[in-house]
Amino acid sequence: MKEILVIIPAYNEAGSIERVVEGCRQKLPDADYLVVNDGSSDDTAKILRTRGYRALYLPV
Repeated sequence: MKEILVIIPAYNEAGSIERVVEGCRQKLPDADYLVVNDGSSDDTAKILRTRGYRALYLPV
């Protein structure tokens, strides 16, 4: 069980979410992460699902 949780807020971050999550995974391999998609209206949710990232999807 990992002891560190990195929470990544995301609102319309389609252009950078992959870079942020992959950077987190690379620089903090012993940490877990969760992306909080805060009602994005761009392709953020699609990218999160396609890449299989751990995410929480808020409607607004």
